[in-house]
Amino acid sequence: MSEDVPSLIRENTQLRQRIQYLEKVEQSLRETEQRYALAMKGANEGLWDWDPVSKELYLSARLLSTIGMGKDTIKTTSSEWLQWVHADDRERYQKVLCRHLKGETEFFRCEYRVKNNNGGYFWVLAHGLALRNENNVAYRMVGSIGDITERKNYESKLLHQATYDHLTGLPNRVLAMDRLSQALTRANKNQTSVGILFVDLDNFKKINDTLGHEVGDQHLQEISRRLGYCVYGDDTIARLGGDEFLVILPDRKANDEISDICERILRTAVQPVLINGYELSTSASIGITVAPKDGQDPVALLRNADAAMYKAKAVGKDAFRFYTREMEHETVFKFTMESYLRRALSQNQLSLSYQSIIDASSGKIMGAEALLRWSCPEYGQVSPDQFIPLAEESGLIVPIGDWVLEQACKQAAQWTELLGEPFKIAVNVAFPQFRDGHLEYTVKRVLRETGLKPDALELELTERLLMEDERGCGEALKHLSDMGVQLSIDDFGTGYSALNYLQKFPVDTLKIDRSFTAELSVTPESPALISGIIQMAHALGLKVVGEGVELAEQRDFLQQKSCDYFQGYLFSKPLPAEHFTELLQAQLQQG
Repeated sequence: MSEDVPSLIRENTQLRQRIQYLEKVEQSLRETEQRYALAMKGANEGLWDWDPVSKELYLSARLLSTIGMGKDTIKTTSSEWLQWVHADDRERYQKVLCRHLKGETEFFRCEYRVKNNNGGYFWVLAHGLALRNENNVAYRMVGSIGDITERKNYESKLLHQATYDHLTGLPNRVLAMDRLSQALTRANKNQTSVGILFVDLDNFKKINDTLGHEVGDQHLQEISRRLGYCVYGDDTIARLGGDEFLVILPDRKANDEISDICERILRTAVQPVLINGYELSTSASIGITVAPKDGQDPVALLRNADAAMYKAKAVGKDAFRFYTREMEHETVFKFTMESYLRRALSQNQLSLSYQSIIDASSGKIMGAEALLRWSCPEYGQVSPDQFIPLAEESGLIVPIGDWVLEQACKQAAQWTELLGEPFKIAVNVAFPQFRDGHLEYTVKRVLRETGLKPDALELELTERLLMEDERGCGEALKHLSDMGVQLSIDDFGTGYSALNYLQKFPVDTLKIDRSFTAELSVTPESPALISGIIQMAHALGLKVVGEGVELAEQRDFLQQKSCDYFQGYLFSKPLPAEHFTELLQAQLQQG
């Protein structure tokens, strides 16, 4: 019996120790639950605890307060919680949750919208982790939910800025190309077509340059608004930049539908826009390509529509044209020629020929017109009618024009020294050369470097150039005239022939177009027209050059009508500088 007492004491002590341990464990669990409850109640983010088996879901006070449930904690079910999730996000939410429960993802993470107490929705980011048993089966999930509405709004703002034009509010090029890709995919599925319209406003630059960009921007906004009335709900209007727009017409089955929309666009584009007291009018040129007939690559289709748009401009603007395969060849040729032209200047492929200008009273050469020539290794001698417009369009005319001016003035200075008397050189200039005072600066520099007197330089302008930018050209031409540089209007009578330009601009000379000279003995009206031009010019104090003189009777008629100068094959074809020098030397020998 005495031997059992120590054993009982030991057992009793161990029992008390176990009870004390269990009491500590129980106390620790109660403290853990209290801390968890406090955390659930006081956390800045909403906390949740979910039982995947019973589907019971516990939500923290922070989350409940946000969504309008006015309790500290609440026990609900996952299916009831799903009703608070935005309908458009429920399927994605359940898929992400299911993948995590299956163990396919290490953590649960999902962004979705939750209904708030005002009936609206806010964005949340939910994190979670599944607790698993030895069989890797999830028996519990815990996690947090944070309000990310402000971040999502900021992301939405950035996305809008990245995909929409800030001026017009229309989709920009990035979004337009994405929508075009979607439209092409849908068209393939539905066996329909997609119409792609490249819309360019005609003469819009004149509004910007004469009235300022603020007025130009308002004009673009109004045109953008009007374009919206020309299309239907699923169609897209995008601004590509400047005055260029892209219209995407998905699920079209006939070209007639596309043509009808183009007609509406043309009609609305020409309607005047009243801004700050100015009544502004522009027309539109539209190029059309249709997928899948013309291709299915978005970039290639846009290029096709652009090529068709230029064809619409070529026929007189205010028109639309459908893309054809021939246009593709023209586009490739144009691109190739531009790349060759870019290297022509650096590789000395450009040269000048000079055609003499004859004084009608003395019959002597008093000057020459510098004519640009291009000998291309791949295409041979390229006509100026082909490469000059390309140079103007690409901007290459500015460096090329500078080179022409430098070479012509340098050569004229040498011929002035040879003759011992003034020698006039005429140089053609294009509108891009006038921008930002470039031409004035270049003329001053070239005259200074070559020593040529200003009145020995004559700049030849076209009537169309004067129409391009009346105010900008007028200021530049006045400055050049004040310097002593002579100004002439080339091909007079073939362009706009607005007589008010002869009063507005400081013109010194008119050049009667060769077409009138050629028709002298053919068309009864030509002699009267030429006589009228000469009389009018002289009444305004202007000199007159008769171009295209190839026959003696043409020369005699012009001389009889007191034309001041002649130019044409009767006297000399355009010659390289060395051959023209020989012509001048022969004239010197004749006295």
